[in-house]
Amino acid sequence: MLYNIIMSIILWLLFGILILFILGGISFANFSFAQFYDVYKKNKMICGFCGTAQDLIEHTSAKYNLNINVEIDNNELCERYSPFSNTLFISAENATSNSVSALTITAHELGHAIYAKQNPTKTKQYFKKIKPQKFFSLLLPILILSGLVCWLTLPTVLPSIIIFGFAFLIFLTLIFAKLLTVKFENTASKIAVEILVCAGLNKQNLKHSQKLLKEAKNTYVAGLFRWLLAWTGCINKINLM
Repeated sequence: MLYNIIMSIILWLLFGILILFILGGISFANFSFAQFYDVYKKNKMICGFCGTAQDLIEHTSAKYNLNINVEIDNNELCERYSPFSNTLFISAENATSNSVSALTITAHELGHAIYAKQNPTKTKQYFKKIKPQKFFSLLLPILILSGLVCWLTLPTVLPSIIIFGFAFLIFLTLIFAKLLTVKFENTASKIAVEILVCAGLNKQNLKHSQKLLKEAKNTYVAGLFRWLLAWTGCINKINLM
């Protein structure tokens, strides 16, 4: 009897922490993505580079012998790089733009391409490690809901504790995967700055680029909350690089 009371108190505390986590996660995710988007949209300055983002891709690809494929997408902020097909996807808006924001986002993806060429094994290992991330992020709320149902309907709290234990292990796995992502993206951002310096951006342009990359870094962490809490319907849908 005493055991069940103690366990019930612990579960109530965990439930309270869960509610705070959900509310905090939604706020952080929406704020991070909105902040990035605001910085991205504010900048329409013409920078020192005389070409467009697509010209930057061709110039960098030739310099580093990337032989990169380019696909134009009509969606906004759809920039991404696929190491498996050596393809850089870029939005039609940014492809023909020479704004600092467009060049910064493109340079970031080129940073991934350069790193993949220089470190093919590490790149493949990274994608293998984070591949189950989305599946686990979808599984976690299901486990939490199942644990709550067991807690409220079963006479003993042991099944709930076991389910919550599995959920906690998955949560730790997701945190580890996200830390790998942040490290991976930071490397691409460092290479991006080098690309932009070589492209001829002045100090003012570089300052904006670094600010945009910093805001992007926050979205990588917020991406975890975005996946975990998408089921709430309260996460703003903004596609980022």
